[in-house]
Formats: sequence, structure tokens, C-alpha cells
Amino acid sequence: MKNTFLFALLCVVFFSCKKSDSTLDGPGPDIYVAGFADNNATASSAIIWKNGVGGFLGGTGTNASANSVYVVGTNVYAAGSEHITSYQLAVVWKNGIPTYLTSPTGWAEAFSVYASGVDVYACGYEENAIGTKVAKLWKNGVATALTNGIYNGEANCVVVSGTDVYVAGYQKTNVLNNATIWKNGIPTALITTMNSKATSVLVLGNDVYVTGYIDNGTSNIATVWKNGVASALTSNIGGSTIANSIAISGNDIYVAGLDKNSMTSFAVYWKNGVETILTGPSKNSAAAELALYG
Repeated sequence: MKNTFLFALLCVVFFSCKKSDSTLDGPGPDIYVAGFADNNATASSAIIWKNGVGGFLGGTGTNASANSVYVVGTNVYAAGSEHITSYQLAVVWKNGIPTYLTSPTGWAEAFSVYASGVDVYACGYEENAIGTKVAKLWKNGVATALTNGIYNGEANCVVVSGTDVYVAGYQKTNVLNNATIWKNGIPTALITTMNSKATSVLVLGNDVYVTGYIDNGTSNIATVWKNGVASALTSNIGGSTIANSIAISGNDIYVAGLDKNSMTSFAVYWKNGVETILTGPSKNSAAAELALYG
């Protein structure tokens, strides 16, 4: 994986996940970022940056990547993947120590991690014997399949609100990918008439917000669903857009994602539907996770 060092969370993670069921992440001195970096000419290592200082995560394999970070007290959890032999395993790290969620007999990845009390949840996918991606939820290392294994599916984000466990992702029918939200394992398709995927979920009181995109046949349209009702986000460059995460402060709704033309993808965010471009056209980028402080 030579020359693949990417700049922190904005590029490392294509899908990310708002981990809090609060409107604000709360003031605090420490900033954590999940990602990866080359450690030599042929391999990469999973990294958590704390206040800009990177620490490699443990493991026995190669080409590891951290997709998500969640901090509770003094414990730092990360979710991602690691190559062992010729396979890719889904991994959760706690304070740098890996727990492998899958065995080195197939291909898998964890996209999100969430800790609630003594329980640690992760979600992602694991390929089955016929090579189909099965959306998976792991609770304390024990897997639950969210999709039937006949068609592809992925789980991109997990959050816990009270006794309810929410997972955002997609499951494919025989024709289309359907953006889906699972509540306690029960799926609800957000749209069934066009290809779509859900990337993150935020629970605020009785309201459930989901980000993702809908493919209208010409381009991807960044979309926010509130309690199942879709709102499309506009593009400043007339390209394809994807919404990756959401944060809410008072009456203001912020969404992070990307806006892509035929040549370049731009990291962007929307505030109440109005897009702001974060990067210029010189380098591909995408905004993965958005947090509010103060």
C-alpha cells in the first residue's frame, strides 16, 4: 500500500457514523481521530490520533485500518479491519488491544463501534461461503446477521439509545440496494424504488435521523431521513453527493459528506441544507464525521 497515507478522518473513512444521541459532543480537551498510515513500503497500520499525536494499534496482521473511534472515560475503542494471511478480518480495539470479530477464513470489516455500559457493539459485514456480504452486528464479540446472505448487505453505523440498538446500512433485494435502518434487529427500508445506502444514524429523543444517498439513475443525491421522511441535499457543483454523518444543535442541522463532479470529489458540509465546500479541486476528499463543540 505504498504512498497511500491519507489525511486523517476526512479521507480514510468513506462511511462514518455519529456516535452520540446528544445534540452536542460536549466540551473537552481531547480530540480523537481514527484512520491508517503506511508503516513501510508494503503495509499500513491502524492508527488513533489523540490531539494530533498518532498511536499504532496492536495486531498480528498487515494492512490494518481503523474506521471508527469511540471514547468512554479512559477507554478508547476503535473498529476496523486487519489482513491476516490472505484474508481481511473485522476488528475492535480496546486501548490498542485487538479483538478479532471474524476468523482468518474470509473477508470482513467493522465500520462502527459503540460502548454502552459493559457492552461493546460493532457493525460491518462478513462475506459468507458464496462471497456475499452479510451485514453483521456484534455485541461483545457475538455476531448477529442482519441480512439473509443471499444478496449483499452492509451495516455502517451502530448507536444505542436506552434499551434500543439502531444500525444504519443497506440490504440488497434481487434488483436494488435499499438504505435500511434496523431497530433491535428489525429492518425498515427507507426507500425501495431506487438504489440507496444509509451511512449513519443519530437518535435524539423520539426522532431518528439517518444520512446516506439515493441513486436517481444519473447521480447520487445526499439525503437525510427524519423518522423515515427523506430530504434531499443540494449540490453547489451539480455533481453527485453523499451524506456521511449528522449533528444537531438547537434548530440547526449539520451534515458532513462529499460533492463529486466528473473529475474530483470535494469535502463538504451542509447547514440546514445549504452546502459549504471545505476543499478545493486539487485533491479528492470527503468529510466523514462531523462533531459540534460548545
